[in-house]
Amino acid sequence: MGQQTSCLCSKLCQSKNWGLQAAAVRWPLRRKPSLHFPQLNAGGAVKTWVDEKLWYNYILNICVSGQVCRYYTQVVWRNSVPLGCARVRCNNGWYFITCNYDPPGNWKGQRPYGDHE
Repeated sequence: MGQQTSCLCSKLCQSKNWGLQAAAVRWPLRRKPSLHFPQLNAGGAVKTWVDEKLWYNYILNICVSGQVCRYYTQVVWRNSVPLGCARVRCNNGWYFITCNYDPPGNWKGQRPYGDHE
């Protein structure tokens, strides 16, 4: 499918392998090479996901209607510290980036960084 990546943690390597085999419809960040995203990498993907903070309402623990912020809430999830990402360039020139967090988060009904007081 594309480029090789190195892996330091076997659990995250397993996640990387799962992610690279996942269907492209399973929430990837996809960008065709362009002036704005000529070499999208894991850091760029995470930054894009963090930028979703604009759409997240912490008090109500919801995303603004019509917007996506589930990637942001996973990036900042309180217990998810180790992060493993992989990127491949597909034959059509698009990039597939997947990141897996340990432990996973985004549990329904919970806030990403603690309960609201």
